[in-house]
Amino acid sequence: MQNRYIDSYTIGSYQVDFKRELSPISLFMFLQETAWRHVNSYQLGWKQMQSKNQFWVLSKMEVKILRPINWEEHIQVETWGKKPELLTAYRDFLLYDENQNVIVKATSSWHILDVDNRRPMKMNEFAHQFPIDIENHALPTKPRSLVMPNDDANILLGQPRKVYPSDIDVNNHVNNTQYIRWALDELD
Repeated sequence: MQNRYIDSYTIGSYQVDFKRELSPISLFMFLQETAWRHVNSYQLGWKQMQSKNQFWVLSKMEVKILRPINWEEHIQVETWGKKPELLTAYRDFLLYDENQNVIVKATSSWHILDVDNRRPMKMNEFAHQFPIDIENHALPTKPRSLVMPNDDANILLGQPRKVYPSDIDVNNHVNNTQYIRWALDELD
């Protein structure tokens, strides 16, 4: 079984920011789409999960950007599955430029949720279907949780966020890319 999956993309004008560099939102969209295509190739994609009343959700992601990605640049996104734990699947990513230089490294953790109760499912049901790579790591650690500032700092800068229909994805929950948008909207 081939564990690696590679997608190619060209950065469009609608995927860049005011500096003509790939926006963080678009970066996360590329990572999500490539992960989606990879699991779909093993019959673990959206349609197959829906038939079991389940869906994938991103739990954590840690990204290291080695250099900005520019408008009209051609990139490749490589991803692979890693050894799962009881309720968590792991996935790494490398992004390459046209010269095959690594320009982004990322690691992520995912859960399978039950559609009705939104509870995580055990990974052992599907683990045998999906090849893993226990030797290669894009980043040396598992993705870490964000650390909030101490009590003396301004913990929340913005106002409570209303969820709009445009924030909801095919799983009827707020897509991870929207959280990136919300965080960016709070910056000066």
